[in-house]
This record gives sequence, structure tokens and C-alpha cells, in this order.
Amino acid sequence: MADKKSLGVFGTRDLYDDRIRLKITETIEKGGYTKIVTAGEPHGACEIARKLAQELGMGLETYYLDIKKGRGMFHHRSKNVIENCDYMLVFHDGSSKGTENEVKLLDKMQKPYEYYKYDKKDDWTTDIDLTDIEDIEIG
Repeated sequence: MADKKSLGVFGTRDLYDDRIRLKITETIEKGGYTKIVTAGEPHGACEIARKLAQELGMGLETYYLDIKKGRGMFHHRSKNVIENCDYMLVFHDGSSKGTENEVKLLDKMQKPYEYYKYDKKDDWTTDIDLTDIEDIEIG
């Protein structure tokens, strides 16, 4: 793995929410991450992560589908992202099978992560305690 401390981001493709951007930014600042690792094609959370890396002038490492892998191309892309980051954020709508499979892969590979379930009715749930997160300013 590279010298830089890297944050991986997975998420459902149709999630576009300022809270995703804020959570990624908070995690970068709190954890001292210098690079984002994510998938190169998907919209939603991955797209927000890619744009944020560019806006903040930090490193960005993207992995793309390899059609030579056939039906396993999504698995291989996800595995590459997981192998090349130190920590993951996962944003899920509760129904996306792709994001669900990425969470299973994270567990199997024993990669540390935070999981956020996004309800399109504006409810957020998480499996971690967020009470110690400090306020930040996005420059």
C-alpha cells in the first residue's frame, strides 16, 4: 500500500446528498486521510467522493470495471478498492445489491469501515457512535 493514508468510499448510485459530502469531509479531516480510493464509473456516493478529492486537491485512486472478468467484474473492482485503502465509508439505500455485496466483501476481507443506511425519506442510521465528531469548515 502507498505511503498516503487512504479512505475508500462505496455507495449506492442514486444517493446524492450533502450529508454524504459532509461525512466524507469530516472523516478525511478527522483521520488525516490524504487520498480517496473509489470506483471510477458509478454516480452517487462514488461520484461525490471523486469530485471532493479534486476540489480538496488530494490524491484520487479509481478502479474501473474490467469486462474481461465477465460477471465477476463488479466483484474484482470492489476488491481492488478495498485492497488499496486503509478505511472505508459505505453509504447504502438499504436495497442496492451491489452495495450490499461490497459490505459482505469488506467483512470477508476484514477491512474496517463505517456503514450508513440512507432512507430517501431523510432518515440516517449508522452502526457507530458519531457523538465525538467535531464541527468542521469546508474551505
